[in-house]
Amino acid sequence: MSAFELHLWSVCAVVCRLAPVAMLSPLLGGSATPSVVRLSVALALGLFDHLQGGVALDIATETAPGLGLARELALGGLLGLGAMLPLQVARMAGRLLDNARGSVGEEALLGEQGRDSPLAALLHGLFLALYFSSGLHREALRGLLQTFVTTPLGAPLDVELSSGHFVAQVARTFEQALSVGLPGATLVLLVDVALAWAGRAAPQWRLAEHAGTLKPALVGLWVLITLRLLATQVLGQALG
Repeated sequence: MSAFELHLWSVCAVVCRLAPVAMLSPLLGGSATPSVVRLSVALALGLFDHLQGGVALDIATETAPGLGLARELALGGLLGLGAMLPLQVARMAGRLLDNARGSVGEEALLGEQGRDSPLAALLHGLFLALYFSSGLHREALRGLLQTFVTTPLGAPLDVELSSGHFVAQVARTFEQALSVGLPGATLVLLVDVALAWAGRAAPQWRLAEHAGTLKPALVGLWVLITLRLLATQVLGQALG
């Protein structure tokens, strides 16, 4: 195999690990960035890692280089999903609270159209800005590049350990989202019940008419109260 082919296989292997991260995670672009730009970033970073960092695929130990690329692609998918999950905490909590406050009409259809609800988009954008302004993206990028040292190209992948770690991270994401969104949704439900009882006891007050104003106000107040907790959970998981 020529020197060019050796370099080509190595760069392809590095890009196969980085490309899923670029496509899934905001670390190297995220969904808001055009696919061509994300793949270009992964390719440029792959070339840099190979030429300057010395990251290379040992072709001598690879009986089937194509399977090696598939293995790197699978590992990159796990890394990309793992880097994406922390910011999903804010998005999931926002959607839960939006559903609790009674989003109707066009707002309720946003999830079906692949778009976030208003509060989910607001919280996701807020913590995405906090993620980059706090410098956590540099730590995440350093950790991503460190995987080429801890798990070199062509090294066997411990599927059980990797999948177990990923499942634990998914469970932690749901737990953190529910810890913020569920109490707020319960508070709104209790207010609904209280207004219904009060409306039956004193129908002349027409308290039910104020539910549409009171529930968004309660949700906004709950978000302000739990904002620090949510930020700690999101950034802590991102750092981990």
